[in-house]
Formats: sequence, C-alpha cells, structure tokens
Amino acid sequence: MAGARVIHHEFSTIGGQRNAAIEAATEDWILVVDADERGSTALGLDVAQAIKSNQLDAHRVPRRNFFLGREVKHGGWQSDRPVRLFRKSVRYNSSRVHEHVEVTGEIGELRNGLVHEPYPTIDSWFEKLDRYSKWWAEDKLVPR
Repeated sequence: MAGARVIHHEFSTIGGQRNAAIEAATEDWILVVDADERGSTALGLDVAQAIKSNQLDAHRVPRRNFFLGREVKHGGWQSDRPVRLFRKSVRYNSSRVHEHVEVTGEIGELRNGLVHEPYPTIDSWFEKLDRYSKWWAEDKLVPR
C-alpha cells in the first residue's frame, strides 16, 4: 500500500464517506480522484500551481467522459467540471445522488483535467441507473 493509511467509516452517503476522509486528511488541500478516473502530469502541475497561488478555496477540474470506451461529447458531459480541488475546510452535501462540495466564494478552474471511464459494461450502467433512480425517488418522493 506504499504507506497509505486505510480508514473505515460506516457508509451513509458518498458525500459522508468523502467528508470522513477529508476530516482525516493531514494536509490543507484535498484533490478528489475516483477509482474510475485518471489524472496526468499536466493536471499535477495545474494542482501544484493552484495550491501555490493560494488565492481561492476551490477549483473545478474538467473531465473527459467515456461510455463503453468512447468519449461522450454531447448531452452535457462535454462540459463536466466538478469541484475536485479544495481546501480542507470545504465539505460535501448529504445528497445521495450527485453529491457535491458546498463552496462559498469564487471557484477557479484548472486547465488540465481527468479522464473518467465510469462504465466498463452496459450492465454497470444499468446497475448505477437503477441504484441512483431509487435513491433519488426515496429522497424526493417518500415522506420521512
């Protein structure tokens, strides 16, 4: 594990998992990269420059999205720029579907980004569609 520290946290939401990891972080800046994403040396240089400039609390990271091995350039995916680099003081919201960090103030944008390959098979896409539609319906339509 090359010196990595493993943290166990009871799952509630993806944002909750990320917030627990942020709490445990020992550095002032967080870069979120999911298991289905890959960065580049150019992205690493952008991250270092953004941290060095120390002007903003958060930065968007553009993503090139792929579906079953082909890049998606339409349907909103071509402009996918989630906030992925931010100060440790920033936290994710509690949404189960499309969680995001809550930032006050100006958000910067890095030039270089991530390659995102979330669906290796059509079955994986249907599984996530089923899970997310169920969660969305429960959160929006089921009285608590």
